[in-house]
Amino acid sequence: MLRPVNPTTGEPLEPIPCTPLEEIPDRISAARRAQPAWDDLGYERRRALILAARETLRERVGAISGWVHAEMGKLPAAARGEVEAYLRGIEGDLDTMAKALVPEELPFEGGVTRVHHVPHGVAAIVTPWNFPVGMPLTLLVPALAAGNTVVFKPSEISTRTGLAVADAFRAHLPEGVLQVVAGADAEGAALVSAEVDLIAFIGSREGGKKILEAASRRAARVLLEMGGKDAMVVASDANLDAAAAFATRGSFSNAGQVCCSVERIYVEAHAEGAFLEKLLSETRKVVVGEAPALTEAGKTPPLCIGPLASEQQLHHVERNVQEAVRMGARLLAGGRRRGDRGNHFEPTVLAGVRGDMAIMREETFGPVACVQSVASIEEGIRLANDTRYGLTATLWTGDEARGRQIALRLEAGCIGVNRSFGGAHDMPWAGTKESGYGHTRGVSGMRHFLQPRSVTTR
Repeated sequence: MLRPVNPTTGEPLEPIPCTPLEEIPDRISAARRAQPAWDDLGYERRRALILAARETLRERVGAISGWVHAEMGKLPAAARGEVEAYLRGIEGDLDTMAKALVPEELPFEGGVTRVHHVPHGVAAIVTPWNFPVGMPLTLLVPALAAGNTVVFKPSEISTRTGLAVADAFRAHLPEGVLQVVAGADAEGAALVSAEVDLIAFIGSREGGKKILEAASRRAARVLLEMGGKDAMVVASDANLDAAAAFATRGSFSNAGQVCCSVERIYVEAHAEGAFLEKLLSETRKVVVGEAPALTEAGKTPPLCIGPLASEQQLHHVERNVQEAVRMGARLLAGGRRRGDRGNHFEPTVLAGVRGDMAIMREETFGPVACVQSVASIEEGIRLANDTRYGLTATLWTGDEARGRQIALRLEAGCIGVNRSFGGAHDMPWAGTKESGYGHTRGVSGMRHFLQPRSVTTR
C-alpha cells in the first residue's frame, strides 16, 4: 500500500493499493496480445486517438493539476502550466514521429534496400514525480505513436496524477494498449525485469543503472534519462544581470527539482563579487509559496516555489547544505527549512564551494545555488566537465563568437551560450556520460521507440 503525504501541509493523502506483483506479468501479456492490432491500425489512426486523448486531458486539466499540487507540491499556477505546456507539445511530437516512420531507400547495383522503422513491441515506461504529467507525456506519446503497447508505472509520489493521465488515454485507446502498474521499488523492479521489449525511464542515476543491469540479462532495449549536475560558466565580460537572472531561475524553479537545474556555477574571479551581489538581489525576490497579488499593472510576477516533494528529499538537501558549510562554504542566503509543516526550504546561495563537497558532486535536487570562483574560462570548463553527469550546460560571455567556438568543449548533451540550453522543438534531448543512455526528441530521438528492419529486393 502506498501512503502518500501532501508535501505542502504534511498531511497524509488517501492510501493507494499497489499492483500485486503476481499481476504484473499478466498486464504485460495483455499488452503483448494487443500490440499487433495496435500496430496494424497505422500511424494516422493512432495519431487521431492520441489527439483525442489530448483533448480529454485538456478537459480535465483542473482535476489533473490539482493532483500535481496535492501529490508533489507544485504551486497551482505552475501545476496547470505544466499540463498545458506539455499538451501543446503533443502535436509537434506526433509530426516528428511521422518523419521517423518514413522508410529510407538505399539503391545499389542490382537492387534496393528499404529500411523500415517498426515498433519494438511492449514498452515499459517508468517516470519520476518532479514533472508528473510532462514526463509521462514525453514517453507515452512517442511510444504509442510508434505502434508499441505500453505498461506504465508512475512514481510512487505522484501515482494519482499518473493514473489520471493514463485514464485520459485509455478512454480512447483499444483495450490492452495501455496498462498501468502502481507501486514503488518492488513493483518497478518486477516490471523492468519482466518480458518487455523496451524500457524507457526518466529518473535518478542510481535508478537508471539498476534498470540497465536488469535489462542486460535479456538484452532488452533501454532509453534512460538519469538526471544531471548541470554547470553554468560565467566569464568576467558577460552580461552579469542576464547571467544572474538565469542562475536564479535555473537554480530555484520547481524548488530546484528539475533534472536540468543549475547545480554548479563557475564564475571568473574578477566578476565573482558583482555576480554574487546580483544573484543575491534576485534571490531575495523569490517567493516561497503563492505570490502576493500584483499591485502595479504590467509588473513581472516573481518566481514562486513550492515545497520539496518529500521529507526524504528535504533531509537530503539539508544534509548537503550543512556539510558544505562545515567544510568551509559561505552561506549567503537561506539554508533552512521554512515553517513548521510541509517540506518548504528557503532559496539558498552558497559561495566558496569546492569540488570535494558532496553538494558539488551529487545531484542536489533542491533550491540551492552553488558558486565557485575560477581563474579563467578554461578552468571553469575543466571543472564543469569534472563530473559523472552531462545533461545540460550554459556558457556566459561577452564574446559570443568565441562562446560558440568553445561551447562544444562542454561535455553535455544540450548547451546554451548566453541563454538557456533549450531551443528548437525537434532538437535532440540528450545526456552524455551517466546522464543519459539514448535520447528523446527529434527524428533520431523518436527512432529510439522504433527498430530498423531492412528489406532488400532486386
